[in-house]
Amino acid sequence: MKKLFTFLTLLLINIFSFGQETKELSKKHFLDFNNLEHFDKGTDILEVKERVNYELYLKVEEDYNRFKHPSEEEKKKAYETKPLICEKGEYVLNNEFQKFHFKVDENGFLSGSANLVQTERGYTYYWNFDFDAGKLKYAELKKDFAGKPVRKVDIKDSIFVMQFFDMNTGAPSSKRIIKNFKDYNNSIEIIYDERENIIREENRLLKTKKTFYKNGKPESYHNSLTKESIEYDDTGRITQHFYTTKDKKRCNEVYENGLIINKKCRNSDESQMAQYYYTNGKLEKYEIIDYVKNETRKYNKNNKLLSNEKNIYKGKEQ
Repeated sequence: MKKLFTFLTLLLINIFSFGQETKELSKKHFLDFNNLEHFDKGTDILEVKERVNYELYLKVEEDYNRFKHPSEEEKKKAYETKPLICEKGEYVLNNEFQKFHFKVDENGFLSGSANLVQTERGYTYYWNFDFDAGKLKYAELKKDFAGKPVRKVDIKDSIFVMQFFDMNTGAPSSKRIIKNFKDYNNSIEIIYDERENIIREENRLLKTKKTFYKNGKPESYHNSLTKESIEYDDTGRITQHFYTTKDKKRCNEVYENGLIINKKCRNSDESQMAQYYYTNGKLEKYEIIDYVKNETRKYNKNNKLLSNEKNIYKGKEQ
């Protein structure tokens, strides 16, 4: 009871701080905001919207609650929305899931400070926002109205930063930075651990992904354009390397203690496969498995043919 009284008191104080001319919107208005996924790709846009066919929306929602199946036409009309257009002022919307207090500037954009209490999937979220001409500049999520933040979003120019905190201690747990976030397909995303060590980096322009161990050593590298992949052990030594050569052979190198021990390369048409064997990182011998001639030719490190054997099987190696 005491906690509820404190919450209501703070809420009333916050409403009062917006001014006595705060206008209340009808329940058909809502903030288009999803707590769990909204910032996944990095965005500075939040909008207040109006349900165009609110009564139908309520009916469709009730049908779902009763395990009925509304028609596709009903669903389409029920979820039609349009952006809120209103004059400069202070507003509050209070629907069944949200209490949102905000300001609108002379151009009709969200502006200044705002706060949101939202119920979603059985949880209650408490957000504080700062807007500038409709663009989000800062956001903070708390686990209760006056508690410690569990997530912060800070946006400056083309850089989007999200900081995560431990729910119980409030200590930093991880951080996510998206550079050039307004152009998602050409952005760079970096994930840090609680000690500010990089654990993942994705360059969407170059189509590369890198992961790192807790000690900062590289763990993996992948390039989706060239189809190259590299894996490392926790000391930073390479363990496997997948790549395609200029003549389109697909190769896989295996390493032990940082030294290559074998390599396989297949022709693009699958007609041949070459296997190379190494000792102390130096080539010792290799063999060419020819699926067209159905034979295996074995060579020493100096390319001298040692044997030419007919394969005992037909077709390609599985």
